[in-house]
Amino acid sequence: MHATPLFVLALFQYPFPPMQVAPSPPFSATQLYPSVLSQNPIQWIANMHQGIAFAQRTGRPLLFYIPPSRDLQGSVFGVNVSDEFGTFDSNIDDAQGIAFRDPIVRAFAQDRFVPVRLQRTNHTLPMLASAGLPTTYGMFLAAFTPRGDFIGWVSPSDAADPRILARRLSELYRDYRLDVFRTDLRPILENGAATPAELNAALRTISEFMILDADQEVISLLDRRNLDRSVRKQALDTLAVLSTPEAVNTLVSLAGRDRMAANALNNVTLPAAAYMLSIVDVDDPRQVTAVYDAAAKITGIQNPKYSAFWRQADRSARERELARVQAVLKPQAQLWHEAIGVLR
Repeated sequence: MHATPLFVLALFQYPFPPMQVAPSPPFSATQLYPSVLSQNPIQWIANMHQGIAFAQRTGRPLLFYIPPSRDLQGSVFGVNVSDEFGTFDSNIDDAQGIAFRDPIVRAFAQDRFVPVRLQRTNHTLPMLASAGLPTTYGMFLAAFTPRGDFIGWVSPSDAADPRILARRLSELYRDYRLDVFRTDLRPILENGAATPAELNAALRTISEFMILDADQEVISLLDRRNLDRSVRKQALDTLAVLSTPEAVNTLVSLAGRDRMAANALNNVTLPAAAYMLSIVDVDDPRQVTAVYDAAAKITGIQNPKYSAFWRQADRSARERELARVQAVLKPQAQLWHEAIGVLR
C-alpha cells in the first residue's frame, strides 16, 4: 500500500484513533440464502465523512462505490469528468443492481467493509486520481484502509458479475487484513513483554478479521511459559474461529487433557469438524470423547453416544460411530463452503 498524499489524509482526518473492532454476527446458510436474490441490495452510506469515521472506529476497510455520473459533465481541475460511456451504461448498471443483491456479495460488503457511496466531485477526484483510479467514469468499487491508503479496485464489468465481485472483495479484504496482521498484530504477539490486555485485544482482532495467516503465531503463543489464563482461553477460542488444519491439529492434541481446548472445539467450522474426526486418536478415550462431543453438538446428530461408550467400546465400534457423524457432516460442510466459506 503506497504512501498517502496529504490531501487524501485530510479527507480521512488523519491521525485516527486506535482500532476498536466491533463484533459481527455469525452467518448461517439460512441467513445467506433466503432466496436466489437477497431482498435488499448493499446499503451504502451516503455521507463520506460518517463512513470514514465508522471505519476508523471499527478498523474495517472502506468500500467506495463510485456511481455513474448522470449529472456531472465538463471539466474539473482540467480533467474531463464526463462518463466515457455516455451518461451511463444502462446494461452494466442493471447487472450491478443484481450483483449488489447477491447474498454473498451483500454480506461481504456490509460485514467485512464499510460500504460508502462516493460521488465524483472536486473534493473526491484528487483522491481517485492519486490512487490511479478512473476520473472520467464511475460504476466501479475502490477499497481503502481507514488511514486512507489505497488497497485495490473492482472494474465496472467485474462489479456486474456476482461471482467475480465476491472473489474480488475476498481478495481485497485478504490483502487488508494481512497488512493489519503484519503491521499491527504480529509484533504484539511476538513481544514477550506484551500485557494480557494487549495480547487479548490482538487475538480478538485476529478473530474478528479471521486472519487465517495468524494461526502459527497464535499456536506459538500457547507455548509461552506462565501465559495468563485469559490469554490462553482467548488464544484457544481464536484457533477455533480460524479453523485452519494447523489450528485444529493443536486443539485436538490438547482436547483430551485441557478443558478449555475441548470447549473451543465446539466453535470450529463445519469443515474443521469433519477434519478433526479424521485425525482424532480413536485409541485415546479422553481425546475421542472431546472431539466426538464437539462434532455431535455442531451437527446436531440424533442419539449421540456418551462418554461411557468411548471408554467401553472396542475400536471398530468407535470407528463406526465416528463414520456415522462424518456422513452427516460432509453435506453440511459442503453447504458451508458454498454459503459461508467465501466470506473467509
